[in-house]
Amino acid sequence: MYKTIIITGALLFAQLGQAAIIPEHKNLQLRLGAGVDPVTDNVYEKCVSYNSEVFTDEDEYSQYTSESDVPPKSLEMSVEMITSYRDVDKYTNTQVSAGGSYAGFSGNVSYGEESRFSLESDRAMVGIEASAEYGKWYATDVELKPEFKKLYQENPQEFFRRCGKQFVAGYVKGQGIRILLATEKLSIYNYSKIVATAEASYGVEGLSADASVGFMQVASELSKLGSLSVEMNAWGTAPFKNLSPMVNSPSDVQTFRDNVSKLVDAMETSDRVVVKWVTEPYPGVGSTDNRLMVEHQRGTLHELINIFRRLSGARKRLSRFVTSWDQHIYPFCSNNQIERCERYVDKMDTRFENIGEAIKEVESLYNKCLDAQTTEDCQLPSIATINVDSLTEIKWPSRMRYELYEQQLLEMVQN
Repeated sequence: MYKTIIITGALLFAQLGQAAIIPEHKNLQLRLGAGVDPVTDNVYEKCVSYNSEVFTDEDEYSQYTSESDVPPKSLEMSVEMITSYRDVDKYTNTQVSAGGSYAGFSGNVSYGEESRFSLESDRAMVGIEASAEYGKWYATDVELKPEFKKLYQENPQEFFRRCGKQFVAGYVKGQGIRILLATEKLSIYNYSKIVATAEASYGVEGLSADASVGFMQVASELSKLGSLSVEMNAWGTAPFKNLSPMVNSPSDVQTFRDNVSKLVDAMETSDRVVVKWVTEPYPGVGSTDNRLMVEHQRGTLHELINIFRRLSGARKRLSRFVTSWDQHIYPFCSNNQIERCERYVDKMDTRFENIGEAIKEVESLYNKCLDAQTTEDCQLPSIATINVDSLTEIKWPSRMRYELYEQQLLEMVQN
């Protein structure tokens, strides 16, 4: 459907410079009009009313009355090496809130996704995505509900306590799939080979025959390194059964690829879902929010959580051994290796302590950033202070690697 409309949304347009984008995920409770903190994702009351009609400020879609009128797009495909927990969250459709609700800072919480897709120096992960989006669409005739307009005039502090800093003013709809491939044991040579295979196999085409072949190549290459865990998340599709298997052979890869292709072929315009929420300051309410500061603070907090999760994951694995080396390593050291084993134990004990100190520093930076008013008070640690790659890259003796693998399998079953 094509239609030209005139929007009288001057007040909302004036605030677009303060807009924030919040990706949708399975733990989020947002909806159009809801109050929200754009930094922490905390959700508040619905303090505004609005018209059911929507509009867009993007020229590409200005001839349409809603996103459902926009013709289907070809899904753009990309492949990336997974190196952060933010990437893991994206591909497993989870999100850790930056609002302090992440219980991981206690150091004692284990999540199913982190047990199955933990970032370690001795494994490889590849993410494959094919997706399309259909522009930002905003609610029209937005205004504060009378009772909240009165509340703001009489008690601004109580207004923000109940309504939050901003509200959900619009959304972006889309559809697509994300596939996360993760394996165990790997060498640098194999990892480089996987990167080369991935780069050669994918462009920005849709799920064409060539792209399907590329998926087969990447998955097959990874599966040579051991059993391959596969997580597939799809949105804006018809209902589907779980397609996330453990891939052990080329035939498993072929079956999985065929099922994904069928799912993509069956996508309909009516299946599109919200993939991002757009927030704005409240109309008629003074706001000191700065879009660049909001983005900086949100990004820094999430990256600090990513660093924490990498550090705590390595420390958790080490904790299995640091108090009981006599059980785990010395019995397997021959007489001519005792000195070498002792050096390894000393090195790992020191590493364990250093990781603990680094975690404390990350917690301090996180708490400071959470309340920051300027970018200077919201910073990541320098490499000189915390070298995350160096701290988490651990060479495990074969015996210890086997015990860790057994532990991971047990956690996968329990979760």
